[in-house]
Amino acid sequence: DEKFRFSDIKTFNKSFWIICISCVIVYTGIFPFLQVASKMLQEKFNMSESTAGGLFGIPYTISACTSPFLGILIDKIGKRTIMSKYPWMFKNIIVIGSTVMLLIAHIINMFLTQCPAGEVCFIEIGPLVIIGLGYSLYAAALWGSIPYVVESKTVGTAFGFVTAI
Repeated sequence: DEKFRFSDIKTFNKSFWIICISCVIVYTGIFPFLQVASKMLQEKFNMSESTAGGLFGIPYTISACTSPFLGILIDKIGKRTIMSKYPWMFKNIIVIGSTVMLLIAHIINMFLTQCPAGEVCFIEIGPLVIIGLGYSLYAAALWGSIPYVVESKTVGTAFGFVTAI
């Protein structure tokens, strides 16, 4: 029975709260950026609204296409004998790696120079692809880690709580 219960929250351990903090930090780095990405592409790289709108969808498209395969891959690797005692550890290594990917994409984006007037630059595609891959890896590993760090009877509450925050 995986119903949400406020009383379950007090049973969550340190690992769960670290996942929650990570989730908030990473998603606040992805979604606000993607909200302004189309406008930035138009202003900084001299793109039309339709071109910018198409490129703006790159992270979401990559994430939608790769998430199922990454989830399967993460589950298969996480079930190897070497990691079977601590399957959450491997997934957290992927979470850390994906956040580093996202950080690198944002740093690259920060240092990209503005296109000269009258020219259209597509240099922003690289960071958008990295964001899509990092986002997909992060989501596949993060959501799969939650059942490993909470009691089985509180999994529904844990998923509900992380989704809410």
